[in-house]
Amino acid sequence: MAPRRDPKRAPHPWELWSTARLAWRLFRDRHVSPVLKLIPIAAVLYTFLPVDIVPDLVPLAGQADDLAILLSALQLFHSALPC
Repeated sequence: MAPRRDPKRAPHPWELWSTARLAWRLFRDRHVSPVLKLIPIAAVLYTFLPVDIVPDLVPLAGQADDLAILLSALQLFHSALPC
């Protein structure tokens, strides 16, 4: 499991990479509930669908909301799993 970090500091890119790899391994694990696997699927679909909270035409803000949704979904996916 990814090591706990101080919530006051920004995550290092390697932490994001290891968290994404962990999420991928958990997503492929047959012991993880299919309902929980809908969380990352929904986040990826939101990123690629043309309907957004903030349109991608707005410089930086459009991409930032997509990134925030993806990171929040990863966090929710990890926290919803039983230990």
